[in-house]
Amino acid sequence: MLALSHWPPLDRPRHLAAWADAIGHNHAALWIGCRGPRVVAAMLAEVQPGRTAVVGCPRVAEGEPSETAITVLTHVCDELRQSDIRLAQSLTLKHLPRDGAVLLAAGFEASCDLLYLVSLSGTFPSAPPDNDLEWIPYETAGHDRLRSMIEQTYEGSLDCAKFQHRRSLDDVLAGYRAVGTLDGARWLIARQRGVDVGCLLLADHPDSNAWELVYMGVIPGARGRGLGVALARQAQWLAAFAGRERLSVAVDADNGPAISAYAAAGFTGWDRRTVYLRAFA
Repeated sequence: MLALSHWPPLDRPRHLAAWADAIGHNHAALWIGCRGPRVVAAMLAEVQPGRTAVVGCPRVAEGEPSETAITVLTHVCDELRQSDIRLAQSLTLKHLPRDGAVLLAAGFEASCDLLYLVSLSGTFPSAPPDNDLEWIPYETAGHDRLRSMIEQTYEGSLDCAKFQHRRSLDDVLAGYRAVGTLDGARWLIARQRGVDVGCLLLADHPDSNAWELVYMGVIPGARGRGLGVALARQAQWLAAFAGRERLSVAVDADNGPAISAYAAAGFTGWDRRTVYLRAFA
C-alpha cells in the first residue's frame, strides 16, 4: 500500500489487484527499503517483453528525505541493468511534480509528454471507410514485410524522437506484441495503388471492452495525403465491428500531425503524463 499511496484511495484496490497478479506471474517485483525493521520506501517494477521495464517512482514513509527514494530507485536500476534490461521507463502523474526530480537524480531523462486520447463508439464509422487503401494482415504480409514497414515509418517520426533508436526494432516489436490480446489479423499494412504506405497495430482489451491503437505510422513519401486520418478511421471501424465501446491511443504531445489526425477522426484527450526514460548500455 505504501508503493501505491500516490493513487486515490478508491483506485488503490484495483491497482493492488493488477500488481499482485503481475507479481504472481513473475512479471513484476515489489522492492522495499528498510531502516532496521522499519519499511521506509517501496516501489514496484514490471519487466516487459522487449527488454523493457516499467518502474514506479519510490514512495517513502513520512519524514523520509527524497534521497531515500533516489537510493532505492538507483539500486533497482542497477539490478535491472544486470538482468539484460535495455530501457527503463516511468510515467509521472500530473499531481506528483516531485517525482520528476527523483527520476532525474537517478539517471532518467525526460523524454516526452504523452497525451492519452480516446474515441467512443458514437464516433465510430457505421460502415467501412471509403478510400483506396488495401489492408494486408500480418498473417499474410509476414514478419519481415511488417518489420520493414515499421522501420520506414520511424524515419522522421515525431514520436519520442529523442529515444527512438535506443532499442532494437525487434525489441520494440516484442513490446508491441505484449499489449492486450494479440491477434495477427489486427496488425495491418496499408497499401495504396500497389505500394505499402503505412501500418496499423491494434490490440484488444476484453476486460474493459476496449481496443488500443498500439502504433500507426506512414512512410515519409506518403505523408501529407490524409493517410493518418484514414488509418485512425479504419481502426475505429474495426473496433466497431468487434463490438467494442472505445478505442484509445497515446501520442507524443509534440507530434502535431498525429494529434490533428486523431482529432479529425473524433478522438478527445483524457490524460497527460510525462515519460522518463533511462537507457542502459
